[in-house]
Amino acid sequence: MNILIIDDEGETRARIARLLSRTDTVFQAGNGAEALALLEKEKVDLILTDICMPKMDGLEMIRILRSQGSSAEIIVMSGYSDFDYAHKAIKYNVRDYLLKPISPTELMSLVEEARKAAERRSYQERYGSQPFLNALFNGSYDHQGALARMEMLSLPVDFDYCLTGYVRLSTSSDAASIRSISEALSASGGKGIEAHAFLRGRSIAVLIFVKGITETYIWEKLSAFRSEAAASLGTMLWIGCSSPFRSMEMIAERDKEADALRRTTLFSSLLEFGGMSGTITQERLEKDAGILSERVTTLVLSESSPDSAIDEFFRTLSLIARGSSYAEAEDRIARLLNALKAIAASHLESGKQKEITLEIDEARRIDNLFDSRRMIKRIANRIQKEYMEENIPAGEAIAEMIKRRIKENIANEAFSVADAIDGLNYSESYIRHLFTNREGMSIKEYITAERMEKAFTLLRNGTSVKETAEATGFANQRYFAKCFKDYTGMTPTEWKADEPQP
Repeated sequence: MNILIIDDEGETRARIARLLSRTDTVFQAGNGAEALALLEKEKVDLILTDICMPKMDGLEMIRILRSQGSSAEIIVMSGYSDFDYAHKAIKYNVRDYLLKPISPTELMSLVEEARKAAERRSYQERYGSQPFLNALFNGSYDHQGALARMEMLSLPVDFDYCLTGYVRLSTSSDAASIRSISEALSASGGKGIEAHAFLRGRSIAVLIFVKGITETYIWEKLSAFRSEAAASLGTMLWIGCSSPFRSMEMIAERDKEADALRRTTLFSSLLEFGGMSGTITQERLEKDAGILSERVTTLVLSESSPDSAIDEFFRTLSLIARGSSYAEAEDRIARLLNALKAIAASHLESGKQKEITLEIDEARRIDNLFDSRRMIKRIANRIQKEYMEENIPAGEAIAEMIKRRIKENIANEAFSVADAIDGLNYSESYIRHLFTNREGMSIKEYITAERMEKAFTLLRNGTSVKETAEATGFANQRYFAKCFKDYTGMTPTEWKADEPQP
């Protein structure tokens, strides 16, 4: 602690300084004017000042300090027991008034009291009501105890009901944003709503006090409140609120409700309330999540962007988390990250694998869907980029090999998609997707198209329908005629009659 001793008697200053300098940093001044000059350069937590001094007395110096907004602890020392001095000192919010000669024991006791007060004030200036609000959200207070502390911290105690919540920006929601968010919420409150934001872990929590607004209309009022705060911040702002409550003893339960919204929001709605549930069965959602996860891993090894599939995957996870638990959604994310890690290990060189593994480890530490989605998109797109740079020629070669195999086996009745992709050393789903993306049709559709093109050529050159069927890999003439009509809208005989002869 920094202590300033002000006394025109040098011996008195030195004696007190020797006592206090064992544990603290001590400055000295001979009068009020010297003290004010020193205080312009040094930050002081406690001032010990005499009253009667030349140039500027102690009371005048205290008056000036308080008018400048100083909140330093002050102990007045004087050889006079005049009540008028003590009365003026109390008016300037000094800690105590000591009569000289000063007892070292009494002085040290007051210094320790001042030290604790200075520490509390410094903590309050640095963190505000944050420690109390975190303890309150943890369920550490009963209702009356909470109200008593809230009154000390100038928080509302006259309210109809409260809501807990979390605030998120579409950009960053780190500690650097807390001041601007607090200011925006304070300025946007208006009549009936007062919101106090604070850091809760790495998130920004909010306690909303409501007065004179029925629960029926709170959604409408909070929507306007959110919009005004977002306009003040100049960015998209999301607020997830718990259901209303009146007793502070319910705050921990309501915090869990709001925190679930924080974890699961994807910013599809900018104001959300707890207690909502979907109508789709969990079984259906979990099945969809599995399908979408597989789609993402397939798209990563293709030229098509995986972003839409990732968006759909996370929308499904949001419904799963709200209908069941966040742990289930978290498990699905972990599985997808494991799959992406395996893809990187199988298809990328070791240096790139290590970099992506670090990003995957970072993604595992995220505790909400919005940031998880953003991180997985980054990872998936990076894997895709690195893979495409290394494998585009191989992709072209795969498509050309499949087409060559189809042409070579056009008359082979037993030839199938499995034969077309056999031995290509890639997953079937990846090869199918790659081919479709390049040719605009599936491998099966391409086989049919090639057989029909071959049939057109043969029929146009006068080949019989029976011979054409055999030459294009159909088991019999009837089945060929059916497939031909499905493809062209006409039977082979009708098409041949309608087609100009060479």
